[in-house]
Amino acid sequence: MSFIGIDLGASFIKAAWLNTDKNLVEDVIREPFPPFLSSLVPGQKEVETGKILQVVLKLLKKFLEERGGCDGLLLCGQMHGFVLMSPDGKKFNNFISWQDTRCLRPCDASDSFFSQTEKRLGSHLISELGNELRPGLPLTTLFTLKLAGQLPAGWMPVALPDFVAAQITGSPAVTHSSNAAAHGLLNVASGEWSEEARQRLGLEEVPLPTIRQFNEPAGIIKSKESSFPVYTPVGDQQAALLGSGLLSREVSLNIATGSQVSCISSSSVQGNWQLRPYFGGKWLRTVTHLPAGRALNMIASLLGELATEQGTALRKPWESISKLAARANPKKLQVDLSFFPSSVGREGAFAHITEEELNVGSIFRAAFRSMAGNYLSAAKTVAPEGWSKLVFSGGLAMKSRILREEITDLFGCSHRLCDQPEDALAGLLVMAKNIQGRSGIL
Repeated sequence: MSFIGIDLGASFIKAAWLNTDKNLVEDVIREPFPPFLSSLVPGQKEVETGKILQVVLKLLKKFLEERGGCDGLLLCGQMHGFVLMSPDGKKFNNFISWQDTRCLRPCDASDSFFSQTEKRLGSHLISELGNELRPGLPLTTLFTLKLAGQLPAGWMPVALPDFVAAQITGSPAVTHSSNAAAHGLLNVASGEWSEEARQRLGLEEVPLPTIRQFNEPAGIIKSKESSFPVYTPVGDQQAALLGSGLLSREVSLNIATGSQVSCISSSSVQGNWQLRPYFGGKWLRTVTHLPAGRALNMIASLLGELATEQGTALRKPWESISKLAARANPKKLQVDLSFFPSSVGREGAFAHITEEELNVGSIFRAAFRSMAGNYLSAAKTVAPEGWSKLVFSGGLAMKSRILREEITDLFGCSHRLCDQPEDALAGLLVMAKNIQGRSGIL
């Protein structure tokens, strides 16, 4: 028996055949995630929703034509973005990404929309909502749209994978607690929408999806050839950590376009971490939005700008970067990768530059050391009692030996690599086995 799994990531949309009989993720296909619209004003990060659906339907059609049918479709996807849908689900806007920062615009002469959001909620309620208030969180964008008179009456904010599930099945949108928490409007401990937060932000009339378990169908795909359930989607972070086999007392370092440091908790106690729902009645303590691949790509693009201007292209730049970084050992050079709003700052920097160390290898080696320092600080935050082992997952962590060495040298503890190259899809495989009753891990 087999399922189809689709991961709606920030860089790629990935699909795979989830073979539960052999416990394998097979025939992985990757399609680039559609680009941001270029016609928008600064701060707005939106993607044409129709193009996302086109990619999903293309991948789904390919598997069904080649395999002839499946037992179900499981979805996960990038969190903290959303699509606004009309009450009947037939009209919708663009996908508003987690990278959207329109809430930082002035609300009045002295405050931004984000500052107003923070003041209205207060520190205690922010903690109940997962301690994750930041630009790009759906509640900040919804509040901004509401005050600006741009929030259509009766339209529902829906996480991207929930939107996809609703559109391909023609069913009302539902959500899992992992995606509900990513809206910023969920009482994470109780697992219910926070009416207090909605009232304080004037969003009490905004409808929200019904919360369901991952093993409950969100709808049914029906065609002449086959009919199968689409299960309630989950957040990509939770899926990835499930796929990595994360255990209690282990600290996860998931490093890709962005990165997170996380550990499993059996308690919903609040602290200096973000608290997110996990599986099996547990939670994640996590620090997210730590600079990683997106910031490194900015430096790589800068170094290749002259070549691009001259009509040439760098060939396999990351192979060269890795070799040069492996040979470098900067003593003074420091790199702060906070070129985007992150949990460690909103402005990047190059500091203590010397003639000897102003070269590609030293810059990237210093960047890796900066990342390692961020991860150690985050690990001490989420697991102040200590940890037994590090678990590496995510494309960048798996590919960059030099980065892993910088991290393990600083942490000074044992580590392991996720044994699945596609951790989020591997997490969907675990979920599929659970749905079939083959795994009691959840």
